Amino acid sequence: MKTDRLLSITIYLINRKKATARELADYFETTLLPEFFDPSVHPPYKDTFQQDTRSTTLFVLKFAPSARGRITDYYNPLNLHFMPDGFIMGFFSFPEDEWVYGWILSFGPLVEVLEPAHARQRIKSLVNSMGNVYNKGSS
Repeated sequence: MKTDRLLSITIYLINRKKATARELADYFETTLLPEFFDPSVHPPYKDTFQQDTRSTTLFVLKFAPSARGRITDYYNPLNLHFMPDGFIMGFFSFPEDEWVYGWILSFGPLVEVLEPAHARQRIKSLVNSMGNVYNKGSS
């Protein structure tokens, strides 16, 4: 049985007062920790991150149809436009740093930077530099 399904059943049984946590611990041959979670001690999740104040750049990217699963799993559909030919246009605002270029490069030939022009040129330069490393003739 999958862990998430098992957790759902456990929570259901406890909420319906059909089993206690102790009974379930005994059944699953595990032990209960003496601690308990007190949410008032922990800050809300959103307060644990420092607000990013860097300026962002709008990237317009064209993804191959085979990148659809990866793109739709991670990004808001409002940022995506599905073309009749199967390609996906993505509109993303990111701080322009090494992370964004690494992210774009991680798609390999499945993405093309359309805008901004300087980002397209930067990707082209990075790809050429990478090609030069492998074209030196060493095996």
